Amino acid sequence: MSSETDEQEEAQGTPPDAAEQSSPQEEQQDQSGGQHGGRQAQRQATKRGGKTGPGKQAAGKGRAQAIKQEGMQVARGAAQGGVKGALKAEAEDAMKRGVVKKLTERGVVMFFTTPPGWITIAALLIIIIIMMIASAGGDSAAYKKDQENAANEEQQTLTLTKTGPETAKVGDELKYTITVSETATVTEIIIIDHIPEGTAFVSASDKGKYTAENRTVTWKLTDVLPNPDKTYTSVNALPLHVVLKATQNNAHLVNWAEATSTPADTDGSYVAPNDSTCNGKYKLTNALKRNFGDPQCNFDKDKLYKILKAQDPKNAELWFNKIIPCESGYNPNAYNGNAVDARGAWGMYQMGSSTPPGQDPSKPGKNGKYDRGDTVWTIQTSNAVNYGKNISSLKAYWACAR
Repeated sequence: MSSETDEQEEAQGTPPDAAEQSSPQEEQQDQSGGQHGGRQAQRQATKRGGKTGPGKQAAGKGRAQAIKQEGMQVARGAAQGGVKGALKAEAEDAMKRGVVKKLTERGVVMFFTTPPGWITIAALLIIIIIMMIASAGGDSAAYKKDQENAANEEQQTLTLTKTGPETAKVGDELKYTITVSETATVTEIIIIDHIPEGTAFVSASDKGKYTAENRTVTWKLTDVLPNPDKTYTSVNALPLHVVLKATQNNAHLVNWAEATSTPADTDGSYVAPNDSTCNGKYKLTNALKRNFGDPQCNFDKDKLYKILKAQDPKNAELWFNKIIPCESGYNPNAYNGNAVDARGAWGMYQMGSSTPPGQDPSKPGKNGKYDRGDTVWTIQTSNAVNYGKNISSLKAYWACAR
C-alpha cells in the first residue's frame, strides 16, 4: 500500500525537493548554528532516504558525524592557538629580560664612567661622612651632658632661690629678690638673672651689671663681697635685688636665674714645675722636660668644665668641646716646638711662654701677661679666658675655634 502511494505521488508531480523542505524550527536551528555541515548532511540523508526509517537514521548519523568533526576542528584550533600564545608570551618575556639586562649593564657602565655618576658617588660619600661626624658629635654631646651632670652633683652645696611677681600689667614696677648660699669654700660665685620679655630693666643692687644684648644681669661674689684673700669659706643667704618695669600685660612671667661657683682648690694659684709624670700619665717632651701643666696631678675634666662655666659662661662650650680637644687633647703638658712663636706653644690652649719658660706667671709671654701657657692648668685656663676677652674674637688667636 505504501509503495502505490509513493508511485501516485510521483505521478502527480510531487516537487522533486519536497522531501528536502525543512520545518520552520529546523530552519531556525540552522540559522542559529551558522548552517553547519551537520545540517547539510542531515538534509542530504533525508533526500536520499525520503520518509522511510533508514533515511532518517542516515540523516542523524550524518549530523552527528558533522558535529564531531566540527568539535575536533575547534579543539585542534584551540590547541594550536594555545601553543602559539604560550610561545609568543615566552618570546616576549625573553625579549623583555634581554632589554632589561642590556639597559642595566649600560646604566652601570654609564654610572661609573660619566660625570653624573661621579657626582652621585661623591654625594653619597659626603652623606656618609656627615653621618659619621654627626654620630661623633652625638657622642660629644652625650659626654658634655655627663660633664654637666657631674658638675651639678659636685655643686650641690650651692643653692639659689628667686621670689617676685608672676603676673603684671603695663607700667607695673616689679621687684625680685635672689638669694644665694654656698656651704663649700670657694673663690668665686657668678649669678646671672635672665630678664623676661615684656619687661624693661630699671636697676640692680650690689654692682649688678645689665647687658642689653642678651637681657641679663650679672653679679660676681668678688664684687659684692670684696675679700683680699679671695677665698670664701661659706656664703649664707646673700640677697640680691633687681627692679623691672612691665611694658606689656603679662599673664605669666618667666623670670629665672642661675649661679656657678669656683672651688678653692682650683683658684689658679701658681705651682712651680716638677719632674712628676703623675704615674706615667704624661710624657715630658717639652723644652723644659718637666711637668709644668699639672705638677700636683690634680687635673680633672669636670673641674675644668666648671671653671670655664664660671669664668666664661658664654664661650664655655666652645672652649671645652672644640678649642681644647683640638689644640691639645685636654693635655695640660702639651707642647709644640714648631709653632709660630719661636718659643713654642704650651699647655691646653697652646699659648706662649715667658723667657726663659716655666717662670713665675708674673713674667709675660710674647703677646702680654695673659699669653702664657707654660704654667699650671688652672692659670692656663684663666689666661686663655682673659686673653680671649681682650681680642675681637677667639677665632683671631685660636685656629681651632674657626
